[in-house]
Amino acid sequence: MAEECVKILLRHLLAVAKQDRRIDHALVPVRYERILRKLDRDGYGQLNAQEVRLGLYNPEMINVVTRFIVKHSSEWYEDSQGGPWESFFTNVVKNRTANKFWRQYLDDQVWMKAVGPFSRGKPVWHMHPVVFLDALKCENEKQIIFPLTVKPENNPGNKWSHYYWRDIHQRNMAAFGANRSGSRRKHAARDLYTNPHEKVVAICDGIVLDVRSFYSRTHQVTVKHSTKDGRNFIIRYGELDPNSIKVEINEKIKQNQHIGNTGRLINNDGSPVLKLNGSTVFMLHFEYYTGDDGLNINHSLTNRDNLPFIRRSDLSDPLNILDEGYRNTFQNDNYSDTRLNVNGLFTSEKGKNFIKSWEALELEAYNDANGFCTIGYGHLIQKKSCEDINLPVDLEGKITQQKADEVFGNDLPRFENAVKKAISVNLYQNEFDALVSLLFNCGENFFAQNRAPNLVNLLNNQDYVSAAEEFLDITSGGISGLVNRRRAEYDIFLNKIYNSDH
Repeated sequence: MAEECVKILLRHLLAVAKQDRRIDHALVPVRYERILRKLDRDGYGQLNAQEVRLGLYNPEMINVVTRFIVKHSSEWYEDSQGGPWESFFTNVVKNRTANKFWRQYLDDQVWMKAVGPFSRGKPVWHMHPVVFLDALKCENEKQIIFPLTVKPENNPGNKWSHYYWRDIHQRNMAAFGANRSGSRRKHAARDLYTNPHEKVVAICDGIVLDVRSFYSRTHQVTVKHSTKDGRNFIIRYGELDPNSIKVEINEKIKQNQHIGNTGRLINNDGSPVLKLNGSTVFMLHFEYYTGDDGLNINHSLTNRDNLPFIRRSDLSDPLNILDEGYRNTFQNDNYSDTRLNVNGLFTSEKGKNFIKSWEALELEAYNDANGFCTIGYGHLIQKKSCEDINLPVDLEGKITQQKADEVFGNDLPRFENAVKKAISVNLYQNEFDALVSLLFNCGENFFAQNRAPNLVNLLNNQDYVSAAEEFLDITSGGISGLVNRRRAEYDIFLNKIYNSDH
């Protein structure tokens, strides 16, 4: 019965459409004729119940119908007395009871008249509101998460930080493209070092293509992944502990599903292949394939004839995937995936609080390490000692915290503008915050006086990782307080970690 009703409704919609020749309306016959032809599987020109049922449950058909971007006044604007419905009620719904019921139903749907620009009385281009809200939800969902539930031990500040997984210059063995086997081949992945047997999870939904042994008594799991925003690719989760594998070939898996645990490479004599600082390294070996050679493993991912990576040709650096996942997993506040024009950036509240915490708050004027008179959050009153000058009236005696915040707010634009003058490339908010903090500590003319040329040049050449490492050298010969602050600014710049502990 339900299928028959739908079939009748579609046929009536087509009949009404043929009577309405307004090209700015959605009821254009060719659109519905195209849908009806697609539903008509046997080609007889008449829809049967089975064809309608299959069509209604066909995701492709649902996507086509609900994602029409149309220009018409819509049932949410025109009530049952409106022009678009007049033909429907005159020619189709002639029964008085049914006519009354459907008119009331339509009148109850009207809401657009109270919403601009629909309230102007003219048709506007729009999509189905529910589909639109669903699209917004998709944008807010975390399409990719990190493959570990903990941060890697080869992160900055952790025990194996010299093997930073984000390095783009192939300077350490964990980096993509690093030399292997005496430079005869290159590393095909990024290695995430961990403590023993950390959980490895699926970065998004997918289907398991392969589970098998890998290097030095470890295992690998190969997954074809699909994100909700339409991306498709293959990930090989390598160097897993063989006894920890939780998935099987052809199994459909969901984002965050436990795949296995990080493993360790083992020599033939049972000893670990990799030990650093006396500790055995467990790791996830993370390979990424774009799918250009197929979203399957008909062409094996390992190809020993294809140097230097010994992988098939659609192997690519997984850094962007890992970065996206890292932000979504460990940085849960709002974060832009696009670097923004530096001239439109201003210090975030997190950045302000970070600077304040490192500058400390002094409510009475004092002489800083250089002997210069200072107050509040490192506000320089004059490059003389407090005893040698007359303090401004509003800074005499003990000021309030509110006054200190006001002075800080007045100072900050100088340092922001100094960053904007020196840096010509787009930045993430956290990168901008780190640079402002650096200048707040070193002086607004620090970049202008060419006192950090490598940092500025690397950054303006878009080598963001190497530029971050330059922070670590700006310590006035290793002064402990500056070493700690530069490390904290480095963590802001690269990892969006605002650490005020010192």
